[in-house]
Amino acid sequence: MEFLIFELYRKLLSDYARTGQPPTYTDEQIIRILEIACRTPEEYGYEASHWSLNQLVDVVIKEGIAESISAKTINRFLKYGENPPASRPLLAAFLRKNG
Repeated sequence: MEFLIFELYRKLLSDYARTGQPPTYTDEQIIRILEIACRTPEEYGYEASHWSLNQLVDVVIKEGIAESISAKTINRFLKYGENPPASRPLLAAFLRKNG
């Protein structure tokens, strides 16, 4: 009986795979962005000891890694090291169910 209850809870609490929006940036692009961030701005012609997000955006576009990218997206890559998770997954799920 305990096993059945456990299985019921597991099924109720498990998250089903969703299609969602595909990632905008490939893993290769993210790795290249992180590689740039690990270098010094001087290597790319900037007179600064630390990167600003706007400088990283400029270099990513100039290097042809992405046609366009926001500073916020680069910040998320630096924080998570990958395509960021949904910022409000519970809210998104609620809105999908309740329209």
